[in-house]
Amino acid sequence: MATQTTAWGPLKALIQRFDEHGFSRQELQRLVEASDILVQIGNGTLTREMLTRKVRGVWRPKSVKEQIEVLRKVYPDLDSLYVFQLAWEQRNIPQEADGLFVIPKLTSVAKKLGVDDPFVSGYGRLLEMTILSHLADQRPFYNCRAGELTPDRVRVLASAAESIQLIER
Repeated sequence: MATQTTAWGPLKALIQRFDEHGFSRQELQRLVEASDILVQIGNGTLTREMLTRKVRGVWRPKSVKEQIEVLRKVYPDLDSLYVFQLAWEQRNIPQEADGLFVIPKLTSVAKKLGVDDPFVSGYGRLLEMTILSHLADQRPFYNCRAGELTPDRVRVLASAAESIQLIER
């Protein structure tokens, strides 16, 4: 009887990589939820050790000062004195926290970019004009839904919108 060619070859290679690098069941579950990582493990470009280094301790956010310098390129009128005051008040963050992140108010970003309703109809447009365009500027990135991020495809949960608006006050 002739053997059939199946798609199990890549899966078998992936399982062998898991065994070689000692991944636990919990780690496998997290990896299944992030398929791009599975592809990297399958082709041998990502090992358990590399993943652990990426997640724990090697990457740190830029300092508040460096983050403000980056944001000033886009928002030259950023009130950095207020940001530094807030950062000083939050200087004793928990040890397991990655760090402090400087994030401008969603409504002020939307206003600057001419997006009327950042929490409903304008959210997808705002994503494209900010986060997705910045990703494309930093690394290879293709937005396969460019121009299609309408409220029926992407939206802010009402509870999240309420929380963001509360924080912005």
